[in-house]
Amino acid sequence: MADTIKTDITENIPGNSKCFSKEQLMASSRYMARRDLLDALLDDNREYSINETETIIERFMKGKVE
Repeated sequence: MADTIKTDITENIPGNSKCFSKEQLMASSRYMARRDLLDALLDDNREYSINETETIIERFMKGKVE
C-alpha cells in the first residue's frame, strides 16, 4: 500500500509540527533512501513530525557499534 501513496513531505515554516504516519514518511521522496531504516525505527501506530523523524535517524546513525 505504501507504493500507492506518493507524498512529497517538505518542512514548512519552523515551529510547524505537522505529523505524518510511518507509512506516509516511508512513501515520501524525502526519505526514499532511508525507507528500510524508517521501517525498523518507527512505530506503526504513531505519527511523527519531520524534526522528530530527523532526530530519530540522527541518533541511530551516531550510535556506537559494540
